[in-house]
Amino acid sequence: MQEFWTDGLASTAEQIIKAELADFHWDGRISERNLGAFESADEEEETFVRVVTIGYFHGRYYTAICIMNDARGGSIG
Repeated sequence: MQEFWTDGLASTAEQIIKAELADFHWDGRISERNLGAFESADEEEETFVRVVTIGYFHGRYYTAICIMNDARGGSIG
């Protein structure tokens, strides 16, 4: 039960952040821009785009390049 006291609150929050870090970064994005088409080495028929994002999470700014499907419904890799 120690984890439910305020002493364990920061530790519990850090565990949640660590487990869901990719989602927190995706939700924290401020801006994004298409960099163009991404051609897969696999002979896949689905097309992908490269997207650069800038965001802010946990007191820091970050940038990332993501490979997304056309609908931006998910990334690969």
